[in-house]
Amino acid sequence: MRAIWQLIYMCIIPIMTYGAEAAAHTKKEEEEIQQIFNNLLKRLLDLPQSTPNSALLVETGYLPMECYMDRKRIMQAHRVINDKKTTLIKKTIEAESNEWLIATKEKMEKYNITMEDLNETKNQLKEKIIKNQTTFFEKKLNDEKTSKSKVRHLLDNKPNPKLGQRPKYMKELTRKQCRTIALTRTRMIPVKANHKGSYPNQECRWCKIQGIEETQEHIMNECEKMTKETKPTHNYQEIFDDNDTDRLREIAETIKMTIEIIMEENQSTADTPKNKIVKTNQQDDRPNNTNQPNKTNEKPK
Repeated sequence: MRAIWQLIYMCIIPIMTYGAEAAAHTKKEEEEIQQIFNNLLKRLLDLPQSTPNSALLVETGYLPMECYMDRKRIMQAHRVINDKKTTLIKKTIEAESNEWLIATKEKMEKYNITMEDLNETKNQLKEKIIKNQTTFFEKKLNDEKTSKSKVRHLLDNKPNPKLGQRPKYMKELTRKQCRTIALTRTRMIPVKANHKGSYPNQECRWCKIQGIEETQEHIMNECEKMTKETKPTHNYQEIFDDNDTDRLREIAETIKMTIEIIMEENQSTADTPKNKIVKTNQQDDRPNNTNQPNKTNEKPK
């Protein structure tokens, strides 16, 4: 996985942000670029399309794409302003009415970067931009936390995530193990509580006790029938500990077994998610062409 992340950082992101120093992207264009990047990460880890995007960025160690594009633009302003040669570009942007400089200042204000900051060294400015962009993303996460339960689940169990920094397990575990841990942390395991609109009720299919909800925490550590098969040796909070990758490797294998049992249950019982029910004994949805002449039987004129 380490090589894959390096490839994305060295090749994919530069390609997707190419020309961002000069281009004036609209909000819609920025959203489309972000969506392409989100889909790339989901396909890479084989995650469902409904995986929350912000939680995905936290787990993979990336900031929103707008941060990378804005950073390139601000760094370009730093290069031009500090160029000792009096170039045509420098003369042009020094005019207060220059549209490029006005748009660049708006992006600088978003991350609390001032014109005085552009006089700092390249490394000093870059460090400040990254630090302030991390704060910007943190505020965005806190706003989503109030309305998105899956983002709240991740942040509550991982209260001080290192935004913009990839968790250690994402570098050292296999791709399938990374997928399993990411599925659990983003609350995308196929249990009823994670897909409430897909099931007629929320009762645990293994306990079958009224009032016992089928949640990730319950299935992995509390459900007697399930834990009898999977024999977990970890508590739920250990899944969010980034420090011990060897432990996470063991946990990933246990969770994998749990997911396999759940998927078998989904396929064998009538209580399957609505969006996975196979259509059978239904009329053909194609338009009825019985009133049209059968051209194959027509004689040539």
